[in-house]
Amino acid sequence: MTSQNDQMFPRLSTDWERLLGLEDGKLDEYLVALFEKCETSPGPFKFDRLMGIGIRLARAGRRGTDRTALKWVEKQPTARRLDIASALLSGLWGDESHSHPVTAECVRAFIRLRGTIVLDDESAYSSLMALSKIADSAAEPDAKEEVAQVMRLAGGEHYENGVIERQAQELIKTSLRRLMPDHNQRKET
Repeated sequence: MTSQNDQMFPRLSTDWERLLGLEDGKLDEYLVALFEKCETSPGPFKFDRLMGIGIRLARAGRRGTDRTALKWVEKQPTARRLDIASALLSGLWGDESHSHPVTAECVRAFIRLRGTIVLDDESAYSSLMALSKIADSAAEPDAKEEVAQVMRLAGGEHYENGVIERQAQELIKTSLRRLMPDHNQRKET
């Protein structure tokens, strides 16, 4: 049995074609409706499916949708909204095709939002996951340095769930190695 929330996610190739073929305004409307369904659904939302939508959007060259996700969080900044947006951004920013580089403006807006929200374990970790994708992206060096700063500070964050905390610490270490390869080489010599 599929829930109403599941029905909003594309499943068939025709669903994907229709979604990726939407005009920008209609695509934004769809994403906002999907985000709101995820926000109001009880329990955890489908992180992997939102991430998959982000990957498909990136491959289709629809990277401007990161602004849609950020504007949605800005309207009512909560941990759950940041968690939901982070899922989409993890796919959108992490796709290896890099057809459109992630803008420093979007990275800074995301970092600013993350800093204004009282994070729970899920939103803290998922937002770090989204930021970790910047390490391998074509983002500007200044944006990568800002992400590295956030990662260094996040190393001191504490989580209620020890498993999530260990995963976050590993993600931070891995991201910093990728964000600052010159620094890592100097440490090794």
